Amino acid sequence: MINTIGNSHTFYFSNNDNIVASECDKTHPYFRSYSIGAAISYNFYEHHLPRVKRLIKDTIKPSNDDYIMLCGFNEIDSRLHLPKKIEQTGLSMETVVNECAERYFRAIKELKDENYNLIVFGSHPSTTGGHNDDPSNPVWGDCLNRNKITKMYNQKLKELCESYNVHYLDIFDYLIDQNTGLTNMIFFRDYCHLNSNSHPYMVEQFKLKKIIL
Repeated sequence: MINTIGNSHTFYFSNNDNIVASECDKTHPYFRSYSIGAAISYNFYEHHLPRVKRLIKDTIKPSNDDYIMLCGFNEIDSRLHLPKKIEQTGLSMETVVNECAERYFRAIKELKDENYNLIVFGSHPSTTGGHNDDPSNPVWGDCLNRNKITKMYNQKLKELCESYNVHYLDIFDYLIDQNTGLTNMIFFRDYCHLNSNSHPYMVEQFKLKKIIL
């Protein structure tokens, strides 16, 4: 069993459309999804890791054959906070992105050190919509820039995970037009959440890692 822990994006894995429930149904053969609510990767270590540890200890209680998977936390960083910080501070994209990935990785490292079978799932691309200041669906800047940020973040996170023998997966490249760098919107059901059209790509990544047989 793969116990996915994340924000609303965790329900994508168990094919459950309820993005506000604390836990999905328990009928999926491979995935259980647990949402800790609105959470981002930048301050995950300080604000959310203790709650994740309690969730694992009190609710999930994984066996030796189970996995803990962290997912979805960087989506809002790449959609809003990182492009905003880059624009407003004048810092380079690499500097801002690497700092965020490294801050998040502290939590990954700590969970790995506690001997969990750990998986980290990278962020998906941003929808093609433009800048939006609506607090209910905030988006900063344009799609192409956000996707560059996400791709850079995923690459840095992959390097960090692989250096520490943590499984890393993402499906970013399957969801964009390789010629333009823009996102293919057939994979989305709203301004930021994936629909099930990309599930075959996701499952294939687990099979390649021999996590799902």
